[in-house]
Amino acid sequence: MIDARPRRRLVTVMAGYARGNTLPAVTQRWIEALRRLSTQLVLVFDQDQVEGLEKFSPSDPGVVCLCERHGAYDFGSYQRGLCFVREQQWLDEASHVLLCNDSVVGPFGDLEAILDGMQQQPVPVWGLTDSPLYRPHLQSYFLLLERDVATHPAVINFFASVVPQPSRHAVIQAYELGFSSLLGDLGLAWRAWLPFTGMEDPRNGEPMANSTAYPLCLLEAGSPVLKHRALKEVVANQDGLERTCSVLAEQHPQIWVELWASSPHRRLWQEAITVAILLQASDLGCLDERLAWIKAHPHPNLKALVAVSFEQIGLRARLTRAFKQELEDGVLGVLICENGQGPQQQLLQLLAAAGSDWVVVSSDAFWSDLAGLQLQLRRLAANPQQRWVSGSPVLRRRADCFTEEVLTAVLAEWSDG
Repeated sequence: MIDARPRRRLVTVMAGYARGNTLPAVTQRWIEALRRLSTQLVLVFDQDQVEGLEKFSPSDPGVVCLCERHGAYDFGSYQRGLCFVREQQWLDEASHVLLCNDSVVGPFGDLEAILDGMQQQPVPVWGLTDSPLYRPHLQSYFLLLERDVATHPAVINFFASVVPQPSRHAVIQAYELGFSSLLGDLGLAWRAWLPFTGMEDPRNGEPMANSTAYPLCLLEAGSPVLKHRALKEVVANQDGLERTCSVLAEQHPQIWVELWASSPHRRLWQEAITVAILLQASDLGCLDERLAWIKAHPHPNLKALVAVSFEQIGLRARLTRAFKQELEDGVLGVLICENGQGPQQQLLQLLAAAGSDWVVVSSDAFWSDLAGLQLQLRRLAANPQQRWVSGSPVLRRRADCFTEEVLTAVLAEWSDG
């Protein structure tokens, strides 16, 4: 059967900025993926030099690297790349132009299949995602334009008019929203491969205002990339940093290795790990010391949980009075258990109430070694796909503690004193 689709000849302009003027492995991976899809690839970096670009040019005549500090964010790089492409007359033979940047990690799937799917539909401009914020618009980190759009005088003038803006927000207002508005004024249809109308916030069922802030949801929906921002800002990741890191390490180990090797955000990933310390009854006599230890520990996501029987009325009152602030701050949790419950029942309730991703059992060795937990957390952050971290103290994924084998092991460390 003969494929009736016209052959795609893709000219790609990628905007980039390399921290420390060194190209990280994850960006090299993205460039290599773009090169495989592109007839010509223009890399435009908003800086004067980038170590590592020599791998792509001049050894490959289909790749051109432009390094110039311009301060106009991605649209300033798009402007320079498109100007160069027109000067080289590469659009004469092109079928499409792809404008993208290096703000992504991936690809995690078949990017060519997505481009083929876009090409099969009569839509002149595609994006991977869109957003309803301010007004519906395509997000500009990935834009596929038919050649007639890229060569339209109004589109040429739009990119030629790009000037430095005072902030990223101003760039979005002026150029990201502005480009979608221009397409509307020209009567040109645009579409997102993963539209926000089909992406629901799992927390409330409402449409996602910005789907790139839900990296795991996007990957599940078939996105070939996720945004770097979702790995470096807590508010930009509504799926959770710890869970995102764990999924990447488990499902895409080589990409995770590259991320870990070059990212300046490893400390943030470590601090995102939530840990509940399962206290024993013997800890109640020195609870003030235990909580002081937690507050002094450099990990911000620690909390302690203790089980107290309902009949221990006086003890419950003393705990509430003495540790009111810690209870309000979530540093301490007190679980009220029914009278006569055995250790296993109390432990199960503690585990259910913990709400953390990881648990560790209180012991004298644990409290005497401030650095021990920190070392274990560093090991876990580097390999977040682990189900447990052996050593001292033992860290276990809370979800696994409800199996008979793991629960027995935890129960052996924990008792009601």
